[in-house]
Amino acid sequence: MYLIINNQFDALFLGLRDSKQQISKSETKKMDFGAGEKLLFLVHNFLKKNKINITKIKGIIINRGQGSFTSLRLTSLLANAWAYANKIPLYSLNTKIKPTRKVYFLEPIYGREPNISQPKNKIC
Repeated sequence: MYLIINNQFDALFLGLRDSKQQISKSETKKMDFGAGEKLLFLVHNFLKKNKINITKIKGIIINRGQGSFTSLRLTSLLANAWAYANKIPLYSLNTKIKPTRKVYFLEPIYGREPNISQPKNKIC
């Protein structure tokens, strides 16, 4: 069983893909600003609701880009940590929802340079 995490912009798609490359279970949730903090909780609840023990996950398929900086960063962080801890492969998602490349570390692909604002001057 493979876990699919596609966290793009304002929606989170979670799915389970079987060995026949069929999506057996899935759900999509609307993600509000700041909801990325709940990503681990949402994945946990999805697996629990579908009665899937995390030891049954043989690989993780993620969307590496296009999406918001924070959602891509959090998704790749979760997937990389999980894959490392459980010694399972990661796959990058293409448009046909099939793994494109088996690796053990994936970096997000950002659509542009980050827009980091300057810190405000503190008045002491």
